[in-house]
Amino acid sequence: MLTQAYFEDIQFHIIREIRRATTSIHIAIAWFTDPEIFVELCEKARKGVRVELIVFDDAINRKCGLPYDRLNELGGVFIMVGDKKRNSAVMHNKFCVLDASTVINGSYNWSRQAKDNYENITIISDQPELASQFLVGALPVF
Repeated sequence: MLTQAYFEDIQFHIIREIRRATTSIHIAIAWFTDPEIFVELCEKARKGVRVELIVFDDAINRKCGLPYDRLNELGGVFIMVGDKKRNSAVMHNKFCVLDASTVINGSYNWSRQAKDNYENITIISDQPELASQFLVGALPVF
């Protein structure tokens, strides 16, 4: 097992892990507006990696300009969750499971704005038991 915390260049580390994935990428991120990460996910889906992305259904995600449907067109899955009501519960997760054995988790939303915030992620590799807990316990949609 390898565990590493990152406080800088977070987008770089996320993209590096996405590029390493060979079979599956499951993501639950409250706000996802980062076009560079989205391009990487689409490329993985195009190459046959199972990519599933769940984001919170709110104005930030709906109006960010990313062509989310492109992921579905490439064989991935894109889902917005929430009931669009102003006072509804927020899907506030920020995690990714790659190849059922690596987990990315932390305060970093995969958004344009997050690069300017003081955020963090932890990447835990070679931990299928932990990855399974995220896939089964955090969001049964996967």
